Amino acid sequence: MKNMRYAPERFSLQAWLFGNDRLSSLQRMGRLDFDQILNYGLLPAAALISISLLLPLLVQPLDMLFGLPGILVLTLSLLSIGLLALNRCVYSSLNPTTRAWSGLMAGAFIWFAIQTASRLGEIHTSPVLGFLLVILAILVISTLWRPVFPLGVKFAVLVFVCNWIGRYLIVIQAGLAPEFDLFRFTLSICGFTALVGLIFCLLWMVLGAELKIQRMWSAVGVWFSALMLLMIFGGILI
Repeated sequence: MKNMRYAPERFSLQAWLFGNDRLSSLQRMGRLDFDQILNYGLLPAAALISISLLLPLLVQPLDMLFGLPGILVLTLSLLSIGLLALNRCVYSSLNPTTRAWSGLMAGAFIWFAIQTASRLGEIHTSPVLGFLLVILAILVISTLWRPVFPLGVKFAVLVFVCNWIGRYLIVIQAGLAPEFDLFRFTLSICGFTALVGLIFCLLWMVLGAELKIQRMWSAVGVWFSALMLLMIFGGILI
């Protein structure tokens, strides 16, 4: 009898995490396409986080080297990139994921263009007025969301509004926290809520979402939750 050789079983991280039976079941349902999870879930989230962390770092050096003209050039550059991306995200001839990518970039770059533009002149807004503007923006967007906004614009608006709401919430609570203990508590609650949101969005991205667009929506949730955690516990104001 010939000696039978048995090839050693290859280790699979996915099988170790989910179990062979569960892995096979998820793969049959199309929920564990790891290339799709990487390209349309983790990669958009990483791109948004990188933009949120790196773009603010350009402001201080340009301000020191060139002053207001440098800030003006940066603002116009960011606004141009954002508007070009916004223009691409309304083309119906492009596939949905390309329009979604364009919307993500449009929302991020337009937001930071406005942020850098605020350095060109002092703009003072009372907290009450800022709160009313946020509420008004949410009401208008919720009204126009389904009947008016195309897919790419939805991503752009969502990224822009998340930046606005996140920064507003953190700035207001952080400013009042030294004087009122209540806002220290609410700030911590926001941080732990963001942590729960981050875990939920990651689980949805891997196990719940079946389509590329669904994973891109979850990527926005991952980015926003990570952004809130960095601002609250990392002390980084973006």
